[in-house]
Amino acid sequence: MGTTSIIVVVAGSLATVVCVGWFLLARRHPESAATHADTPPTPQSGSEAESMNPDDIGGDHRTPRPT
Repeated sequence: MGTTSIIVVVAGSLATVVCVGWFLLARRHPESAATHADTPPTPQSGSEAESMNPDDIGGDHRTPRPT
């Protein structure tokens, strides 16, 4: 095996070890990885909450049936 081949094998092996190490050390939980932020998200206030008004969400406008 020539000197060039040895250099290529060593460089490839080193690159593989570096990539595997980077993936193992950079793993994040899916819940925190989705935002790409280092700080946890703040809870929504009442003004940012989803509307429950039937007119806004296209709901049923009939009156409820008595039980």
